[in-house]
Formats: sequence, C-alpha cells, structure tokens
Amino acid sequence: MRTSSKDFRDLVAWAESWTPLPAVADMLLASVGRLAVTRIRHLRAKMSARSDLPVVAALPEEGDVEAIRDWLTAEYLADAAWLGKTDGKGRPAALMNARSFGELLRRSRRTGPAAPKV
Repeated sequence: MRTSSKDFRDLVAWAESWTPLPAVADMLLASVGRLAVTRIRHLRAKMSARSDLPVVAALPEEGDVEAIRDWLTAEYLADAAWLGKTDGKGRPAALMNARSFGELLRRSRRTGPAAPKV
C-alpha cells in the first residue's frame, strides 16, 4: 500500500508547525515522519485497503515530539558533527537509521557527542 501525496503534504504541514527552522522541520520529516509513514501503512493494511485513516494518526504523542524537536533544534544550532554524516539525499544518517519512535526519544534524552548512537 502506497502513501498518498496528501499524506506527504499533511506530514510536511505537521513538521513545519513544530518549528520555524526549515532544517529542523526536514529532520523531523526524515525521522518521525518517515517512521509514521511506515506505521500508517501497517495500520491501514490491517484495517482495509480503502482505509482513510490519516497519516498523522500514526505520529507519537505530543510530549515525545517536543522532546525530539528540542533535541534536533539544539543539535542543529550547535552544528553537531553527526549532522554532517548524511545519506545520498543529504539526510542525517543517524536519523535515517532510527527504527522506532522510542529509539529517537532515547537519543533525544542523551547529551553530548554520543547522542546519535544507539
């Protein structure tokens, strides 16, 4: 089951609503948004092929998003070295390697140079 362009627009609007910094919104999309797309595909497949469950239903709780956003903002403003290690599309590899919201949340609660590691 594919994700629609409406899902993508909804996720972009969601990410942009969390921060005035475009780079941080992009990181939220690459991490939380990417995981939400995977999650919504599984939820929709369980419900039915015609499910209209919105993609934002697959996002983590607000407090968790705030913690991840604050961490990404601090790392971006500090020009953290790990942000320079990117995939072929310029997205931070550490964010693209995250497999769950819990993993992102654990990373957000760490400080210092070990932050991107699991």
